[in-house]
Amino acid sequence: MLAMRERAHRVAALVPRPVQVFAAREAGLDWLVARITPHLSHRLIPDSGVVVVEPTGPLRPEDFDALALLIDPWIEAHGALRGVVVHLQEFPSWEGLGAFVRHVQFVREHQRWVRRVALAADSRLAQIMSNLGELFLRTELKHFGRNELDHAIEWAAA
Repeated sequence: MLAMRERAHRVAALVPRPVQVFAAREAGLDWLVARITPHLSHRLIPDSGVVVVEPTGPLRPEDFDALALLIDPWIEAHGALRGVVVHLQEFPSWEGLGAFVRHVQFVREHQRWVRRVALAADSRLAQIMSNLGELFLRTELKHFGRNELDHAIEWAAA
């Protein structure tokens, strides 16, 4: 079992997805089922062309894949997304390096199709990220308080 665990750790370093080794089959199946539960809930508001995303746990690569499945058809049909509103209590971090890389790829692939990004959060880190985002993103970015979700959606849709 130790040799298998060591090999799995070597392979995990090369794969952008989490790798785990379990002694019991049931434990492995439980882990796989838990992987299906998203850590990034999202909803499209069709009337405004805005997507609201709300992290619920450490971000994973598949969270961004699921988000792409929602917004890519919209962008294909409408040419762009008016806005994205990120609504959160505090930034949940990434599950691992693969999740961080997928997040960066997602932003790079989609930023030209999103006109505005609103960050509705109260943490100091949210304000810092908002300021940094203005330097690196092509989209207009604005920070709102967490309880200003409706205003953030209105601004993103304008």
